[in-house]
Amino acid sequence: MSSMYNANLAFDKAPPLDALFRFFLTAPLFGMGAALLLAWFGTDAFATRWAPSLLSITHLITLGALAMVMVGAVIQMVAVVAGSPAAKPRLLGGLVHVTLSLGVIFLSVAFLSDKRLWMQLAVLFLGLGIASFVALAMATLLRAPRAHDTVLGMELAVVALAVALGMGLTLAVGHAFEGMALHRFPLTNVHLGWGIAGWIGLLVIGVAFQVVPMFQITPNYPEWMTRWLVKFIFAGLLLWAAGDLPAFWFAAGWIWLSRAGGLVLLVGFAAFAIVTLWLQFKRRRRLPDVTTDFWRVGMCSLLLGGVIWLTAQVWGDFALHRIYPLLLGIVLLCGFAWSVVNGMIYKIVPFLAWFHLQNKMLEAASATPVRVPNMKQIIADAAARRQLRVHVVALLLLVGAVIEPIAFVHATSVAFLISSALLGWNVISASRIYYRHLRLITTPSEPAQGAGESSAD
Repeated sequence: MSSMYNANLAFDKAPPLDALFRFFLTAPLFGMGAALLLAWFGTDAFATRWAPSLLSITHLITLGALAMVMVGAVIQMVAVVAGSPAAKPRLLGGLVHVTLSLGVIFLSVAFLSDKRLWMQLAVLFLGLGIASFVALAMATLLRAPRAHDTVLGMELAVVALAVALGMGLTLAVGHAFEGMALHRFPLTNVHLGWGIAGWIGLLVIGVAFQVVPMFQITPNYPEWMTRWLVKFIFAGLLLWAAGDLPAFWFAAGWIWLSRAGGLVLLVGFAAFAIVTLWLQFKRRRRLPDVTTDFWRVGMCSLLLGGVIWLTAQVWGDFALHRIYPLLLGIVLLCGFAWSVVNGMIYKIVPFLAWFHLQNKMLEAASATPVRVPNMKQIIADAAARRQLRVHVVALLLLVGAVIEPIAFVHATSVAFLISSALLGWNVISASRIYYRHLRLITTPSEPAQGAGESSAD
């Protein structure tokens, strides 16, 4: 591959596959949990952005589904891209996985329960899990021998996650302990901004500089974008936060600074989406590709989110309407972030399985009669495309459910449940194929069954 980035990837430093698969296998379960809660609470979930059921569902998606995959991806990327593998990845990855999983469950229950104990447990486990990941990621990134633009994107994304964690824990402590200030209104928007635009947005951009040219066979991103975009967006986040909090606590006149920062974010993310779509249009391989289609859905959703935000800035009644924050959140979290994450799973999981099997083959005896399955045999295109179709239907129904909850909410929950279940099954199937061939490789006396070609694609 000709990309100036992936030419220097350190695949020899990749962490063990089981240290990563646990994150990819768990994420769809939280997506299914969110769908079941939506089916249970129905229209109540879309009554207001502050509905306890919606808060529970939102955090199952953001922390349980999205963050789970993104944490696993970062553990892989810091080793392969930055050339700085984490020490004891199984132990540390397992600690982050268990504490994050339990923390998300406790937080979801806490939003639906009047008992403060659940929120106290959520504060403890989420604080430990995410803080451990932030410390692990920053320690490996700061000593990375390869300080290029993807590494900077990951560094700033992890910083944004730390800020979002601090805001989120402050809000959670207000719920968890009697007599503590809640600060719901001033901190929630900042918490969301640093989580969505910072942690999710910056990480997607940084990873895209690597994976879009590598896996989607596109030209490289332009140099001006790889050099400046993540810095530009991070500066926009600082401006936005510097205006939003003072506008609430001190004087409304500070809102101009917040809006200036918002415009910077709008320009930055719109440029990223448009350039990504253009690169996909120029891709060298014209065959249909599920990952590319997931990313197209994500980029179009990102542009739509910008239009929704801009409309709210110039149309005050829309900004105050019930559907504005719900619609913006769904488009950005489910339309943009979850679509892109789904697309990454369908390349990262089969590629890692193929790569690790190839390495095991090199370590085994040369006469081992096992041929490694290629990526399309590890997760079939037909299976991935089936889930893509259901995912798109779920997105359309979600938008309908925000506007007319009674008409669409239960159909939405069913579609989202099926989509998450299909994703989970596809990852489980890839894991089974990997371990089946691993056993064949490590026991060379047994003949290979159902093996394919040994090329990546």
